[in-house]
Amino acid sequence: MNQMGVVPDCIEKLREKDGILVFRVYSNGKSYVLKYFERLEYRREVENYLLLQKLDVPTIPLVAFTKEAILMEDLRERERYRLAVPGDVESAQTMKNVARWYKTLHQKGREFVAKSGTKMYSELDCLTRENLRFIGQKTGTAGEVVWHFLDEHCNDLLQKLSKVPKTLTYNDFYYTNLAVARDGTSALMFDYNLLGQGMAASDVRNVTYALSEKAKNAFLREYGPIDPKEALLDQVMGTLTALYTACLRETMPPWVEEELAKVGNGSLLTSVKAFLLQ
Repeated sequence: MNQMGVVPDCIEKLREKDGILVFRVYSNGKSYVLKYFERLEYRREVENYLLLQKLDVPTIPLVAFTKEAILMEDLRERERYRLAVPGDVESAQTMKNVARWYKTLHQKGREFVAKSGTKMYSELDCLTRENLRFIGQKTGTAGEVVWHFLDEHCNDLLQKLSKVPKTLTYNDFYYTNLAVARDGTSALMFDYNLLGQGMAASDVRNVTYALSEKAKNAFLREYGPIDPKEALLDQVMGTLTALYTACLRETMPPWVEEELAKVGNGSLLTSVKAFLLQ
């Protein structure tokens, strides 16, 4: 707080998880939210906030920052935005507003990634021959045909993946990361720890996966069409990244069964072949 030039009257700890600490700070009659990153890799969020502001992608304004922390406006006191509640993601109007935010992120992100070539966090980085073998072994499915096929054609898949245009992707849609305008005219995502580069199709899937049909259709209509090649590749990468993430945990999460079924029933193999044959 001293580095930020803010003298706190009171600091209230809100939560702590995986080396990220969040506090509410009271100072001179106002309240702010302070986010501190103990782990070096998570400090990328500071740069991500600054990047999005530079690209004119709507964010919660930063009051101050250091290399390891950010101080933001407290949405409880903002007249324009409020924190979302679970019902917001079932609202067609809210999801239209969310789609506009994602469209802005992806449009401006494509130009940035194409020009800068900056190596950012990317879920696609998990696609390596070693990681694919790890998934097969950890899930007890190493004998399935799809893993042998991917092992043989991994280089071809990586080459095709490298040619797919990338953009900035949010990767972490959930209502707790959503701010909604009080007048219902806009919405924005915050919490950019997992912001990185990837495919727009992956972000769209991440948003719409668990939405009701009404909310999903509203988002998709407002967002617009997805590149068919990206959509096909995302069918492959969505399953592989989900399985890899699950395998990194000590205990497999319940949702992994749905992705494992695609290994056993041949649908993952079909998607891989379809993409490679394009």
